[in-house]
Amino acid sequence: AMGKASDPVTLRIEAAALAVSLDNPANLFVGQTELELDMSYNGGKPEGAVKIQYFNDRGTWTDAAYTASATGTDDLYHITLTGLPATGHPESTSALRLRAVAGSLISEELSVDRMPTDVRLTATEGAAFARHAYISASLQSAGRAALNLDPVLAAGRLMLSTDGGSSWTAATATIADGTFTVTGLTPATAYSARFELAGCDPSPAVTFTTEATPQLPNAGMESWYSTDAYTHKSLWVGETDIKCWYPNESGQSFWATRNPRTTGQTSGTTCHYTSYSGTLSVAGRNGNAAEISTLGYGEGTTYTHTGSGSTGDPKKKIGGLLFTGTYSCSGDNETRNLGQPFTARPAALSFYYKFSSVASESFRVTIILENRSGDTTTQLGKGEFTSSESHDSFTKCDIPVTYTNKALKATHITVMFESTTSDSPTVLSKQGSKGAINGYGDSRYVGNVLTVDDIELIY
Repeated sequence: AMGKASDPVTLRIEAAALAVSLDNPANLFVGQTELELDMSYNGGKPEGAVKIQYFNDRGTWTDAAYTASATGTDDLYHITLTGLPATGHPESTSALRLRAVAGSLISEELSVDRMPTDVRLTATEGAAFARHAYISASLQSAGRAALNLDPVLAAGRLMLSTDGGSSWTAATATIADGTFTVTGLTPATAYSARFELAGCDPSPAVTFTTEATPQLPNAGMESWYSTDAYTHKSLWVGETDIKCWYPNESGQSFWATRNPRTTGQTSGTTCHYTSYSGTLSVAGRNGNAAEISTLGYGEGTTYTHTGSGSTGDPKKKIGGLLFTGTYSCSGDNETRNLGQPFTARPAALSFYYKFSSVASESFRVTIILENRSGDTTTQLGKGEFTSSESHDSFTKCDIPVTYTNKALKATHITVMFESTTSDSPTVLSKQGSKGAINGYGDSRYVGNVLTVDDIELIY
């Protein structure tokens, strides 16, 4: 037993031939660059071992990127191809030819017909601004909702017409999330838009009209009028007349200020340091500008005779305002109704300004576009600028408007200039030309001073 050899053993080995095939493709639409299908492969995981190729427009085969996941059935994988050509060659609905290559093994070709893509365009109420528009796209068939539209849209082109569809030109547009952002449009112009894709019928046209490019009334701050707040007093300290100034043409009320409040004293002795218009006309870049000052004021305020720069003891302190809207007050109870009717949506607010800061306080400028419908107010866009940096000469400032709602049209605009952002601002005495014999009648308490000119809406 120790030296005996074993009986002969016979082993039978059967070699299975390597096989690969493609089958069961999903629908492929014109413009689609992704495709799902099944692949049978008995050589293990296909990544790195199997290439999926498509026949390109040069007449050669090109490798396509893909991901593969096992289906639970031996040797069967679900394949997602990406980066495929959007259309056939030449520009048509010609079929996509595919094959699998594993080493020297090449599968039979799989031909996938392209189906027409039925894109539909939508232009909402607020789709068109003055120089650009947002046109959204969708597919008519609900069963295609999962299709990524951006490659489809990129394979075609958006066409525009300004003559009711008699002639069409290609739009300048970018594509994101199924929406065309169209630029280079002409303000106050009626457009038709349609989508064209080779091998498909043009989409039905949609229409939109771009907005006009209006400016704000009295944007250059040239027109002002005034009313007498306190005048013709007989007492020696009351010889300084007090005016309430309005930054509008006489009879107009587009712009408003806090001047009715700071010139509200109508009894007793009145001087500039007790009653004064915080917003008034001064020399600007060209013609007039608006000077917006933080003030100390109020009956009982005493002027500090020690000269300019002292803090003194004003009874009240308040920032200066210039805004689109209406203003009223009863004593210190004020009502500000912000906004004036306006139906365009600018891209930015531009203006020139000078600024003198006290105690490092900042000024603020705000622009807001709204849609007001009944009791509902929807903010469409806003821009804001705040700074404490002083400028002795006029400096240009551009404030972009960021729109968070592009579906609605604007009905109102608010533009507001605030001399200070502080609720308890600092003011210093500023001595005028009238001395003690005239009760220092043209001296006053003033804080931040913001001067603005040449206000412009940019579209």
